[in-house]
Amino acid sequence: MAQEVPEPTAINVEASAEINKSSLDLQGPVSRFNVLLPTVGSHNHRPAVVENGTGAEFSLNRVDPGDATLRTEVEDGTDVEVVEDDQGDQSIQLTDANGEIVGGIVIEATRSSNGEPVHSELALEGETITPKFVAGNDEVKEPVSVDVYASTVWYNKGWVTKKSGKKYVVNLDPTRLGRKQNALNTHKTHVKHAKKVLGSANTKKYWNYNIEQQFLCHVVGAWFPTGVYNMESWRPTKKWQQIANPFDRCNRK
Repeated sequence: MAQEVPEPTAINVEASAEINKSSLDLQGPVSRFNVLLPTVGSHNHRPAVVENGTGAEFSLNRVDPGDATLRTEVEDGTDVEVVEDDQGDQSIQLTDANGEIVGGIVIEATRSSNGEPVHSELALEGETITPKFVAGNDEVKEPVSVDVYASTVWYNKGWVTKKSGKKYVVNLDPTRLGRKQNALNTHKTHVKHAKKVLGSANTKKYWNYNIEQQFLCHVVGAWFPTGVYNMESWRPTKKWQQIANPFDRCNRK
């Protein structure tokens, strides 16, 4: 039986994240931006660099909802907007004048003072992000704990693995931001970012309609188990809408 022959063509995207006393500073492939750490409860921030240095996160523990306001600093020409994923959860997306992704900010796990999960609704004024926390139909007024995450990339690594014969697998490793910002109107941008991470040589040789449909299925089906997206060349070609189900799981047999 033929052995799998790995092709060591992993390419990491050029991005970095740093933690300063008052902010998270993120540099990505297109531009840079900062997320200012709130002045309240500063001893509880616990900031950390994550995802191979392409993202950063911090926590706010038991703060009044009005003190969970976030502020970001962006370069001229950067557009800041609230976007929703396919499950209706909101996050902040930053793009430049050409529509290229600068980065994003996600409010992740949010809990009330008794540990119950609450939902966040985001309001944006300029570069200031004001969350409103909701449990059921009621706005939460009591202290909350909030986890905040920011990144400049949707995919931090891409590579091709050769199998026996002409078979191969295209692999893309999404960041938490890439898995979160997955609405239908972002699909073209996901493809663009995936190709950039893979590199022009891999894209020219291994990217085709079949691979792209499997990829889009993984994007829209981000509720599948977390991990690397694997697109296999020998799978029969199907539109992503036909294989985005719990049975095929984006890889039609």
